[in-house]
Amino acid sequence: MTGIPLYMQLVNHIKEQINKGIYKPGDLLPSEHDLASEYDASRTTVRKGLSVLFSEGYINPVPGKGYFVKEPEIDSYTLYFSEKGCIKNYSGETKLLEVRLVPPAKLSKQLGDIKKSFVMIRWLIYVDKKPAAYDIKFLPYERGKPID
Repeated sequence: MTGIPLYMQLVNHIKEQINKGIYKPGDLLPSEHDLASEYDASRTTVRKGLSVLFSEGYINPVPGKGYFVKEPEIDSYTLYFSEKGCIKNYSGETKLLEVRLVPPAKLSKQLGDIKKSFVMIRWLIYVDKKPAAYDIKFLPYERGKPID
């Protein structure tokens, strides 16, 4: 993984372990000292990586105890979305109606046995100030990864 800063290698590796279920919600991560040894890094580098994991909602620090894997938040999601950017060369108006996280159970009837949640985006496209199209999209949701 050359070219990737060491603290981001640590972040990516721990995220991967959390996403694969190696570390589960409530599990205590190895100590800063142990992570520094494992990654051959300074504790400052380890703290920087842990700070990124905390800011992205993967872990919670508990003073005097360590860092614990956080229960995923399934009811909040930050989405950066441009309705007008979805249609090439479109200059009309749009109105975002709804953006929400849809758990697998809500879509299993339509899609079969799925394990992932989706982000649902509903919006209207206007032409000459009149609704011209209604669009609904379901984009795969993976915690910590941007939606393309």
